[in-house]
Formats: sequence, C-alpha cells, structure tokens
Amino acid sequence: MLIAGLVCLGLAAVAAYFFFSERKTLQAAVGTETLKCGEVNELSTAAAAAVGAGSFSHACEVVGPAKAPETGVLKASESGQECVWHRSKLTEHYWDWERDSEGDMDRTRKTREIHSAESETPFFVDDGTGRIEIVPVGADIDGADKVVDRMDKDAGSSGWSGFASSVFGGDRTIGIEHEEWIIRPGARLYVLGEASDKSGQLRIGQADKGPFVISTRSEEEFTSATRTTMRLALAAAVVLGIAAPVLIVLGLI
Repeated sequence: MLIAGLVCLGLAAVAAYFFFSERKTLQAAVGTETLKCGEVNELSTAAAAAVGAGSFSHACEVVGPAKAPETGVLKASESGQECVWHRSKLTEHYWDWERDSEGDMDRTRKTREIHSAESETPFFVDDGTGRIEIVPVGADIDGADKVVDRMDKDAGSSGWSGFASSVFGGDRTIGIEHEEWIIRPGARLYVLGEASDKSGQLRIGQADKGPFVISTRSEEEFTSATRTTMRLALAAAVVLGIAAPVLIVLGLI
C-alpha cells in the first residue's frame, strides 16, 4: 500500500505539471496574434529601418502550406518518403525478471528507447503574401503523419535488432518497434512561436519564453484538443492526489 501510495503521489505530480504546461500553451495560442507572412516580413523590415537589423523579435502565429527548404525536399530515413520534417524512433521490447511481493521471480515485458532522431533542417511556410523560414528545433510537433509503425520480431544478428540483442541482453529481446512521423510538403500548418531576425534572416523558432508549436491542425482544432488534454490531466491529478495519502496511511498502519 505504501509503495502504491508513493507511486500515485508521483503520478499526481506529473499530471499536475502536464496540466500547467498545457494551460501555458493554450494561453499563448489564444492570446497570440495570427499574422500573414507578409505582415511579419513588413514588421521585421520596419524594425530594421528604425533600430537596425537583428533587433526584431515578435511572438506570433502564422498559417499556411509547408514548403521545402532551399536545398529541396527531405527524404525520411525509414520510409524514404518526401517531407519537410521527419522523426524516427526505435524501441526495444524485451523480457526482464523482477521479484514480486512474495519474493518470487516473475517475467515482465518491458520497453526501452534505443534510438531517436529528427530533422533540424529549416523549411518554409508560404501563405501567398510571403514566406517565412521555420526552424523546427525544439518545437512541439503536433499531428504529423505516422508513416512507419512496424515490429521486427527477428532479434537476429543484423541491424538494430542485432545491436539490441548484443548490447541489451541476447535472446531476451522480443523485437524492435520502428516508428516514423513526417510533415509532407504542402501540408497546411499552424505555427506558434517567435519571429526573429537575430540570426541574420527572418525566422520563426523556439522562443526564449513561451511555447513553440508546429501543428498540422488548425488553431481551433489545436486549442480544442489542448483543452481536452488539460481536463484529463486535471482529473488525473485530483484522483491520484486523493488516492495517494489514503494509500500511504493504509500502508503505514
């Protein structure tokens, strides 16, 4: 009971943190002005004329289709599909042994991430009034297409399966799960971040303060989903917060 109570307490703290994080994102999405790309460019030009280049910084939202970077479309590492952004993840599923409450050894299925990578190449949003470069590093990517979702059950001697097998425990490996997400060229994006020319050119990227979101959903869809997530996180925090002290007291009796 005591351990269960402490676990509930920890989960309640996580849920509470998630609630406040989502609330901060929602407040920023609701309170930040949506601008045309051309308007952001005009503001940047005006700031450069008034106080010099590199001085412009403005929290904003832009909406428009994704355009490939100057170097051309990217190719996703797993699927090879054309995209402007991609992320891949490999997860090992394996068996492990744990001692139960009665002291007996019990076989448990577990997972661990063995590889994760995502592209950092800037791309553009072009809404017809102009275009702005988007630097995806540090962004909360929402609604990307999942194009790979498979399990390699052969934990043999080749590839990532062989790597996991040799490093993490031989025949304990059940398989390697491959997942990949992409944003396709032309996908309509909602971007919430900070427009700045500090790098020498106008870009939207991670703000010093405040969220940075790149979503394939509309602002209305994104904020609605965020509100739902907030309600679920708050409910979980309350329920777990009530259960935790009860279980801790029962465990100490």
